[in-house]
Amino acid sequence: MENRVGSKTPSATELAKLTQSADDLLAALRKFCIVLSPDDRLTLTRMRLGTEVHLVALAAAAKKLGLALPGVSADDLSDDLRTDKDLAPLEQALTAALELVRDTRAQARSEAAEAGYMYYGMIQAAAGRLPELQTLVHNLSEVLSSRPRRKPPAP
Repeated sequence: MENRVGSKTPSATELAKLTQSADDLLAALRKFCIVLSPDDRLTLTRMRLGTEVHLVALAAAAKKLGLALPGVSADDLSDDLRTDKDLAPLEQALTAALELVRDTRAQARSEAAEAGYMYYGMIQAAAGRLPELQTLVHNLSEVLSSRPRRKPPAP
């Protein structure tokens, strides 16, 4: 069994600093980013691929001609396009970071399960000769023999 992640994990202090940095970033993002409800996500107007460059030109033309729509100016359109463009690299970096953390956690859980099951087999064999291990083996065997609980469906 290869130990790919557990022995390479930084100290708890260093991880706490990384978590604090992530919390600080989240606090900064909350100043201008929003959270959409599932219903909001369903009702978003979807832009076709390649439309952005044409919308930039439309906003410039509308501004030049002095056109305005109730509740949305040409500058609002330009600001939304800029926000989308400027946040894209941040989204890519955060997505890559999230993928690293999720994959590392998944590998760590897998390695722990594999090693744990091997130790369980060894300790299970020794429990017949060492009574102090019987409770440990019994408790784990109860967990392993029960079916995993499924999450109830969302309302």
